[in-house]
Amino acid sequence: SLDMDASTISVLKVLRIFRLVKLLRIRKLYLLFRDVMLHYMAYFGTVLLLLRLFLEYACGLHVVGCLWFWHRRNLQSGPEFLSHYGIGADDLLEGYLLSINQAENFLLGGEVGVLVSTEEMAVAAVFRLLGLLAMAVFVARVISVVKQALHTDFNKLQEACSSFLLTNKISPLLSKTTTKSLDLYNASAFMKKRLCLEYDFLRSLPKHVQVDLCEEASAPMLKSRHFFQQFNTQYPGVLRHLCCEALREIVVTKGDAVFQSGHPATAMYLIRSGHLSYKLSHTYENLMETSVQALLAASFGAMSVPIAMAAGDALGEAVLWTHWFHTGKLAAEKHSVVTALEAEQFGKIVSMYKKPYWTAVSYARKFANDLETKSGEVTDVTKFSISFDDLEDWMPSTDSAHDHFMFLSHFKAEAGTEAVLLQEAMTKLILDEQRHCANGFKDPVFLDSDNLEDLTKLTEHLFRTHNLVLLLTPGVLTRPWCLIEIVTAHKLGIHVVPVEIQRPGMSRFNYPDEEFYEKLRSGNLLGETSNSILVTENVYLDERGCGRGASRSFH
Repeated sequence: SLDMDASTISVLKVLRIFRLVKLLRIRKLYLLFRDVMLHYMAYFGTVLLLLRLFLEYACGLHVVGCLWFWHRRNLQSGPEFLSHYGIGADDLLEGYLLSINQAENFLLGGEVGVLVSTEEMAVAAVFRLLGLLAMAVFVARVISVVKQALHTDFNKLQEACSSFLLTNKISPLLSKTTTKSLDLYNASAFMKKRLCLEYDFLRSLPKHVQVDLCEEASAPMLKSRHFFQQFNTQYPGVLRHLCCEALREIVVTKGDAVFQSGHPATAMYLIRSGHLSYKLSHTYENLMETSVQALLAASFGAMSVPIAMAAGDALGEAVLWTHWFHTGKLAAEKHSVVTALEAEQFGKIVSMYKKPYWTAVSYARKFANDLETKSGEVTDVTKFSISFDDLEDWMPSTDSAHDHFMFLSHFKAEAGTEAVLLQEAMTKLILDEQRHCANGFKDPVFLDSDNLEDLTKLTEHLFRTHNLVLLLTPGVLTRPWCLIEIVTAHKLGIHVVPVEIQRPGMSRFNYPDEEFYEKLRSGNLLGETSNSILVTENVYLDERGCGRGASRSFH
């Protein structure tokens, strides 16, 4: 019958409730087990490490015992020796256990029973020596595991790691990789702590002692490169300054990368300690953003064999002289310490000294030229040997040094403050950027109130200007010298950059229309004195070029 009575339905409901309670109990037990695992995971990990160490010890004991048993059985006196302990020739288990007991004596440096021949004595001596070494390694590893278990900060990291892996159900393979990375981090922590202690130690010393120590520790690494070797000969004080303020230490954990192929370079790297490997990328030429490196990349074949890098080696010198992208990957084979010479900090320090600065600028120009014409392979590990004797032709000329990157044209009564602020800010930006084309100019940003002694020579400075920045204020186009600057820039083909000045209390600049230009050409806009100044500078208001020159600045 398809119909069910009330008692059958009640039984099914009860069974369903029991099943639900069972599922809830299993869920509760699972959550309890997970909480216990999260709380005691660090301790479980320590126990497992100790068990693994003892298992390795047992395996070593087994190998030594088997070798000793095999050696005993193959001697002529072997059966007699075994019978002395009541062991027959066929009692392999008892013979093996006896050998294990004697192997343990080897590892502990104890006696091994009666040695019946010179050969046995020699073998026993070798085993005893190896046993002592193995025991020393074993004890050291056990102590290391115990110390790690007592390391509170690392235990907290382990608990956080275990919690993350369990909560997010990370795959076993990735979990193993993550745990291994955490262990490597802990192994390299002492190196980072040592560097911090060294830094605190240096800070506790007098300044002149700090400088001496920094120079003696870092200068040999820098002088391994040809540029710094010559630089130190001519400017030892500047190199001393670089050693103290431009270098920073980086601890690289085993397996970690210092830089990747195709990434923009920011520093030159010097290997202080450890072992690293540099591997040139097969496809890095597709990642380059400079035409020079793209052309050079075409000359590379497949280079898959890593280059071993050890203490004293250096990489990435090119970043000091040009925009550079790494051509390969530098990774640590073991925990290492790398010293980084930041390109930006290098430029700032060298620019503090006039003569060394111009030497560095000339070197950079020569380097850029060689980089464009070099037919060989150029990578992060390429060594450069440009002589300072060849830099004379690359010194900035007197003419170009007096050029201006920009000329600030303004009405002083309305935009004098803004012009000064703009000059200071733009000059700082240009001088801070060592690769800027105007970095070698004496006055990269020209302002007549600061750089001009004779107003009649204003147009001479325009001839040496690359860009005219016109500060737009209500009365700027009624000033004769501003009009002269605009027209002259138009005739010379100088790029005009209009910048509108807005501030409270001053009306905004009204962009000129045809009516304004008609008034300007008719002479009604300017007074007689202003018109005479224009004529003196060969600017005539009835010229069509005047109107075109002014109007072109706003279109």
